[in-house]
Amino acid sequence: DITALDDAQVQKIRAELGLHITGHDVAKPCVSFAHFGFDQELLDAVIKAGYTEPSAIQRQAIPVAMEGRDIIGIAKTGSARAG
Repeated sequence: DITALDDAQVQKIRAELGLHITGHDVAKPCVSFAHFGFDQELLDAVIKAGYTEPSAIQRQAIPVAMEGRDIIGIAKTGSARAG
């Protein structure tokens, strides 16, 4: 599914996710954990942990990292406080 995406589709996905990318030949983002090519045991663990889909930064960063490339990622995160 991902390899079939053309440049316009990739740019649309990145815009929808609020991703700002620099670099040359950056891997296309994946939109599902299934697209990462993880083995079933890992996918089962991810699902068991309650995750249904990757975050925006995971969608872009994991494909880049899986190519063995360097990456710097910055994401807005929330915090929780127990009281």
